[in-house]
Amino acid sequence: MISKWSGPVKAFLISVIAFFILYFGFSKVSPDIRNPEKSAVLNPIDKDFNQLALQYLDSLSSEDRSQAALYYQQLEKAVNDSVRSLILQKISGFWYQQGKVGLAADYAREVAKKMNSPESWSIAATNFVLALKTTVNPLETEKADWLSKAREGFNQAAMIDTGNVTYKVNKALLSVEFPENGPMEGILALRALATSYPDNALVLYHLARLAIETNQIDRAKERLEHLLKTNPGFSRAYCLLAKIAEIEHNENDLNRYQKKCKDE
Repeated sequence: MISKWSGPVKAFLISVIAFFILYFGFSKVSPDIRNPEKSAVLNPIDKDFNQLALQYLDSLSSEDRSQAALYYQQLEKAVNDSVRSLILQKISGFWYQQGKVGLAADYAREVAKKMNSPESWSIAATNFVLALKTTVNPLETEKADWLSKAREGFNQAAMIDTGNVTYKVNKALLSVEFPENGPMEGILALRALATSYPDNALVLYHLARLAIETNQIDRAKERLEHLLKTNPGFSRAYCLLAKIAEIEHNENDLNRYQKKCKDE
């Protein structure tokens, strides 16, 4: 069946899954901790987004305020950066669960600064993208800040792990949806990747997807043919072929490709 998802969202799903694994591992708050003094909760990091967290505390239930207090108290007592990173992950997951995606992303960025791994930077960037996509009526200053930090995250990930094309693809897809230097910026970045990595399935897939979106059907078919020739196990390509068959009202191809489509 053809997936309802389109656009750069798919490129971020792997990072989103990693986010849930890393950041939703927090435990329940001890029943002994109740009604903390908010003024003492947020001291461990002197950041603007901590002040935002302080504002959000008023909207939380008593139990959630206690849970937040526990995490910040643990953060204050952390003995080294490794422990501090783990607690920051829990805080990030907590705010994500509360629906404050931008704030969660800021804490994920603090984790990335400490861990400085491509995975941590990619997770932080992904969450800033999610903040852009899911936050209702954000301020323009917020949007600009999240976009800048998303670019930073994918840039850092790509610079640390230069051999991982996925980070470079995510960076290009961000430029497709939020171009900084003209509407063709992201497309040109993907084409450059196709030159450097002519057989990379992810690059070919997204170029084919974007070709379909711009009604360049023959070009999309060429990309997908090349993709399946070099990467026959990349089943998502059949989903795009099914989409093309649907556009062309080709029922035989539609049924054939839908059976092979595993849009993961």
